[in-house]
Amino acid sequence: DKIHGDDQGIMQSHHHTDLSPSRLEWILMALVWWFFLAMVQVDWGAPWFEPNLRPNRPAPLSALFLPLVFLVHTYWLIPRYVRTRQWGRYALSLIALCVLPELIRAGMYSNGSAATFRQALVGRDSLLFATLSPVTPALLLSFAYRFTRDWWSYQRRIEQLETQRLRQEVQALKAQIDPHFLFNNLQALDELISSDREDARTYLSALSNTCRYLIQSANRELVPWSEERTFVQDYLH
Repeated sequence: DKIHGDDQGIMQSHHHTDLSPSRLEWILMALVWWFFLAMVQVDWGAPWFEPNLRPNRPAPLSALFLPLVFLVHTYWLIPRYVRTRQWGRYALSLIALCVLPELIRAGMYSNGSAATFRQALVGRDSLLFATLSPVTPALLLSFAYRFTRDWWSYQRRIEQLETQRLRQEVQALKAQIDPHFLFNNLQALDELISSDREDARTYLSALSNTCRYLIQSANRELVPWSEERTFVQDYLH
């Protein structure tokens, strides 16, 4: 029951920490996306909604939209809806994340003109239908990164559970062995007292050292070789 409770605690802690990245992960993400924005050579001073005024340059809005979709999809949509198989909410959230910004962008570009609005939806700056649409690579990268991250985290969780089980099994085994060990040695000591008191004193000293070692090393995973060697010598006495 204790081991099962520990397993549940680790699983709940794992699920909680999965919803948000660690501080180190945030730092790495910031560096990666800063490098990305530096490499795409966006002219941030050019008009954001006039592609003709910045030929051969990507739209600033598209460059910012890619990391936005990646981060929201990775750390919000996948953990909350894909993992829990809430496909309806996932679809609605994905539409809100990808489609609504594109409709707002096209509306700002068209200034109320229906023809211009349709042209903006399939134009070079389109967030959904452009040749270099940021949505598709953002979603692909998000799925690849999130599933790789979760697989690695799941493997670490398995190792933690196995280590915890082994530690509990060792503690249970010690609890079973120690009473038998002490009882058998007390019987041997009783026989020695009757036959050879000097040898009984030596035996009692070795038994005392052995019991002290068992108590002191009960909660330690590693012990020095010198202590282990002394324990073996006292035990073989």
